[in-house]
Amino acid sequence: MEVGEKMQNILIKIANFFIDNIVSLINLILAILPDSPFANVDFSVFAPYLGFINWLIPVGQMIAFLVAWGTAVLIYYIYSVAMRFTQVID
Repeated sequence: MEVGEKMQNILIKIANFFIDNIVSLINLILAILPDSPFANVDFSVFAPYLGFINWLIPVGQMIAFLVAWGTAVLIYYIYSVAMRFTQVID
């Protein structure tokens, strides 16, 4: 085995160690959290009317526009911080 392969294996083992610990921490946090309060709620009463409600209030389009707007704002702020960091703007 070459020195490069040994270093690569060591780095992979270190990365796997950190990933395993992060996953264990996330699993511990999720185990502590309570179950969803909406698991036992019955929404079947509204099922026949969802098409009409969605026609009046287009939720899918609203979410799409909100995502586009949020992305534009995020890009603006990242650009602004980068320009301030490079001292192009004050």
